[in-house]
Amino acid sequence: MAIEIRMPRLGWTMEEGAFGEWLKAEGDTIQPGDLLYTVESDKATQEVESLDAGILRIDPAGPQSGDMVTVGTLLAYIAQPDEAVTFAQPDRSAGIPLAAAPSAPSSSAPTPSPVAVAETDATTAPAISPRARRVATELGVAWQTLTGSGRTGRIVERDVRAAALAQQAEAVPAIRATPVAARMAQDAGIDLARLAAEAPGQRIGRAEVEAAIAAQQQASAPPQPLPPTVAAQRLPITRVRHLIAQRMSESTQTTASVTLTTEADATELVALRNQLKATFAPRHEPVPTYNDLLLKLTATALTEHPLLRAVWGEGEITIAPGIHIGLAVDMDEGLLVPV
Repeated sequence: MAIEIRMPRLGWTMEEGAFGEWLKAEGDTIQPGDLLYTVESDKATQEVESLDAGILRIDPAGPQSGDMVTVGTLLAYIAQPDEAVTFAQPDRSAGIPLAAAPSAPSSSAPTPSPVAVAETDATTAPAISPRARRVATELGVAWQTLTGSGRTGRIVERDVRAAALAQQAEAVPAIRATPVAARMAQDAGIDLARLAAEAPGQRIGRAEVEAAIAAQQQASAPPQPLPPTVAAQRLPITRVRHLIAQRMSESTQTTASVTLTTEADATELVALRNQLKATFAPRHEPVPTYNDLLLKLTATALTEHPLLRAVWGEGEITIAPGIHIGLAVDMDEGLLVPV
């Protein structure tokens, strides 16, 4: 029996999400754990993996990259090799842009549908997946000039990375060195390509190679011996430091201490600070720091998720009514935490 592949719900409040791209093609053999497609919600981009094995059958009238799709919408099936599947006609009243359904087979040569013509028309920009667009921005690739290899000619991540590698290959300067410099570099293990990149267009001579050899020898020089071990310095505990230690110990008993390490795209955060800097700096007013902005973001998160303010008590869990954030500040007197 064919297994349905539907638009997932990535969060409790998610009602719809942007379809990213198919990571597998129509007719591919799928194994459990294979990544099928990507979905973008208002909070994250997630790769959806398969829980079953079979042959991928994608809805020909399904969503394209960037289309908003309601949670639960049927996207594809994972079927057995000889199993036939059918898809419902696209609902034009749902407000979800879908590709045109395929035309009925005929004995004559197939003619391109209006959708295919629109996608390949030279006067319009090529379609590109959201992931590929981000990678193109990071690598400085002009994706508008690329030819996509994805479904319906869409530009995908591998197209962008291939173009970036081609740009790097073109940017490598030609190596021009004298015969003596070339022999010296070979004997000393000096990379002439690195020297050529540091002085593009110039011919590498003996002096440049000798300078590189000297720098290499200096970098590989043995480290200075460590000083002899001395007795540890002992400092008295001040009242401030004693109070800090007491409060930190109490906090570990009343809160769930969790360290989360993750990555986030801070492009918009950097852009916001640059905008604030351009506004306040000319007026000689304090410019909000990244710490200020992160405190604001943290306060917003604590407001939207009250359980993060929970405190363990005697027989009950208390959720604080207010938002109070402490920022640790290192001072000579000790670690202070203004709230």
